[in-house]
Amino acid sequence: MLCNVLHCKKMLYECFYIMKQKSPLITGDETAVVLICFILIFILITTCDALNAISSNRIIQDGFSTIESAGGIFELGFFSPLRSKKRYLGIWYKKISIRTIIWVANRDAPLRDTSGIMRFDENGVLVLVDSTNSIKWSTNLLKSVASPVAELLDNGNFVVRNENDTRLKNIVWQSFDHPADNLLSGMRVGWDLQKGLYRYLSSWKSSEDPSLGTYKISLNLDGYPQVLLWKGSVLQFRFGPWDGIQFSGVSFDVPDTHFAVNFLIDPNKISFNLEIQNASTDTRVMLTPDGDIQVLRWINQTREWKIYLTAPRDDCDHYSVCGGYGNCNITRSLSGHAVCGCLKGYKPRYVEKWRVGEWSNGCIRKTQLACGSGDGFVKYSGLKLPDTQNSWFNHSLSHEECKSFCLKNCSCTAYAGLDVRKGGIGCMLWFSELLDIRDYSANGLDLYVKVAASELGKAT
Repeated sequence: MLCNVLHCKKMLYECFYIMKQKSPLITGDETAVVLICFILIFILITTCDALNAISSNRIIQDGFSTIESAGGIFELGFFSPLRSKKRYLGIWYKKISIRTIIWVANRDAPLRDTSGIMRFDENGVLVLVDSTNSIKWSTNLLKSVASPVAELLDNGNFVVRNENDTRLKNIVWQSFDHPADNLLSGMRVGWDLQKGLYRYLSSWKSSEDPSLGTYKISLNLDGYPQVLLWKGSVLQFRFGPWDGIQFSGVSFDVPDTHFAVNFLIDPNKISFNLEIQNASTDTRVMLTPDGDIQVLRWINQTREWKIYLTAPRDDCDHYSVCGGYGNCNITRSLSGHAVCGCLKGYKPRYVEKWRVGEWSNGCIRKTQLACGSGDGFVKYSGLKLPDTQNSWFNHSLSHEECKSFCLKNCSCTAYAGLDVRKGGIGCMLWFSELLDIRDYSANGLDLYVKVAASELGKAT
């Protein structure tokens, strides 16, 4: 903010004094002096004051005005990141001393100077224009809005609604449907099948460039839905399937009471969100330009963002580092052994490569399955379950039904329970090689891997 109401009031008194004492055109008519000053200050307030919302007759101009949420938690305006001279329209925390941008409108269309203006056009579409009136960004509404209002909410969501309708379900556009690199409380990543929305996080290109970066966090719907981290088209990390309480591939060192992650699967919505338990705590998830997923919390005492969790965090977090039917165990490396090993009933595909640490080709069966004639299962506990892109799931099948289904299907390679809250009820089946498995000392799940009858006695 370059100016505020107090500054404007001060200017009113100064205006009155100067015009009364100095102007040869005003000869004592105090009413005229006050009127002229009020007109001047009204214009100043209109362009300078921080607003909670704007309507069709107001604008946000670079260097002169911003929008604040009602509680003063977030602010929307123009900014330049670090040493960059390019201008962007974004949202940041208002009360946090370190400028922390959580959303950017014109990520891939920066302004070259401070001529930017945000306003409503004649159809009720919110647009960002430059000095030539060229549109750099817009809300792209499919229908016109008669009396539009753009409002910044205290949860960081920037919404467009009809002036006389404050119901959130009736908003016509919201920034939460178009995330950048930050996940805030109440914001969802995933699919809204009813609205045709696909929400994902995408990193900045660098700390000085908020344009679309290399990394993306998205929700994949192939097989059992799972959250994936991509670098371009290359899969980097999986959160692991949701077990009813948490993502089984993201391990927390200590329990946290400030936030929770929720996962939703229903016919219309498949998504996850961050829910803050303590309203006074500023917590967010950020995808960095280097591809790190960080859970951060603002600490007032030290005036810094504390990193609570980072993923990927070790070699076993890298996608399928041990290849098909390989199992990664980070504690093995602490004792001087390779992090990768084959599942029971399997052996390295290429022994010589395996010995020199080339594990990506994975493992193969020692003995082929007989397809139902004596085949069985080896139980593994405390695992990050395999990649679910080639899986099938059912929420109501029991453990025995799941086992029987897999045993009878010649293509089934493993099965697992779906929801730990209900004693493992629900069924997940895999029909191809098992990828991206790792051992956990805690918080892991049970996996039942199909092996030939001759291998059952050897497995422990």
